[in-house]
Amino acid sequence: MASKINLSAVAVLAAGIVGATPSVSNVAMVQDPGSRVVTVTYDLGTEPAIVTLDITTNNVSIGAENISYLSGDVNKKVMGGSGKKLTWKPDKSWNGHLIKDGSVKAVVKAWATNSPPDYMVVDLTGTVEPRFYTCEAALPGGLLSNNYYRTTAMVMRRIPADCITWTMGNSGNETGTDATWVTANREWQHTVTMDHDYYMGVFEMTQGQYYHALGKRHYKETDNNDRSQDLFDEVDWELRPLDNVRYVEVRNNVTPYAYSGSFKTYDYPAEPKSDSIIGGLRSKTGIMFELPSEAEWEYACRAGTGEGFWNDGSRISASTKCPNLPGRVSYNGGTPVEGDENFGVEDKHKWTSKNGTAIVGSYAPNKWGLYDMHGNVWEWCNDFWVQDISAYKDYLSSGAANAYGDFLADKTTQSPRSRVRRGGCWANDVSYCRSAHRNYEGQYSHDNIGLRLVCPVGIP
Repeated sequence: MASKINLSAVAVLAAGIVGATPSVSNVAMVQDPGSRVVTVTYDLGTEPAIVTLDITTNNVSIGAENISYLSGDVNKKVMGGSGKKLTWKPDKSWNGHLIKDGSVKAVVKAWATNSPPDYMVVDLTGTVEPRFYTCEAALPGGLLSNNYYRTTAMVMRRIPADCITWTMGNSGNETGTDATWVTANREWQHTVTMDHDYYMGVFEMTQGQYYHALGKRHYKETDNNDRSQDLFDEVDWELRPLDNVRYVEVRNNVTPYAYSGSFKTYDYPAEPKSDSIIGGLRSKTGIMFELPSEAEWEYACRAGTGEGFWNDGSRISASTKCPNLPGRVSYNGGTPVEGDENFGVEDKHKWTSKNGTAIVGSYAPNKWGLYDMHGNVWEWCNDFWVQDISAYKDYLSSGAANAYGDFLADKTTQSPRSRVRRGGCWANDVSYCRSAHRNYEGQYSHDNIGLRLVCPVGIP
């Protein structure tokens, strides 16, 4: 048997973490010159941690995309102790490298379980524990190349919001938008202090994710409430967003016609019913999934950009078809990704490969790696709808909370049973797809509405 080559290795402690920092020591790396399999061993302190691996040459990373085919005690929660081991197959991801002695280093990094890496992958079958990655490029197989991430798993992106004060709403400089939305104070501008980071889905929840998590298909409903099979004639139905979703399905019951009782029984912040979408996901995965608040949704959508801009920094310049948004949004007038000039326009009730929703991830993401925040389907938020939010100026500007819907529900008679929806959809003009745009729907209504989930940062 060929002898193994000893390679360089280092330990890294995750920085900037409150409380005890996980400790890594005694890192060693060897490669079998025959199989080229690299084995890394290390000791982890007494506390559990999430462990990631980087490979460097001359102290420069070879790139996360080249460090796939990892197994063992890596990219997941690892219990403290000695003799931890992971393996890497560089010939599968790094051009077949046979690494020379001392030419590379293995950098083992430990993250506290309450401050994990930026990406978490949750397997919706409930058979694989959550996996963690430092960036999108580190996802094995590629986020858009591996359909696992849009059907059987849900990829969550950490949103860096802890203790940030930012301006929510429309300052009025969004050229071409309908002024009534601003003058009616539906988009009244105010400051909000975000008191926590959170994970948000990089995609809208898909038909495939619903199927794998809940064990059933979500049938599209036509305007007369007849069940329809037409979506499932599409070969890519699993990759399209869940659509025509009632709020009552999200927290109360996935079969709304069988639902009876008070809306408030399972309304946020009460626990969802076990056979609701969120209840089923929590039960299957152990992750505390939830709908975002309006503030969480808008903050993530803006991705650090200012008022009057799309989330790539380009200016909003029209209310119907904005020339600054080519090929990035599924909306009525947007550039089609499937070659049909009438995409999203010709037939607003027919789901085919050329009309209706686009496969999630068809358009470029925002600066924080979130896809389809503008257009495709509306996305539910947990907040109750209030048309004129300016009446709550003192409360909203105080930064006392980042989700104000439940506070408002106790003090207004304006549509108290309607919930906020955000982001616009494939059948809307671009003015509905802005970050600041607010709209609503009743709990039993379902027009072109889907969902994007959030969950807390950290695992037990």
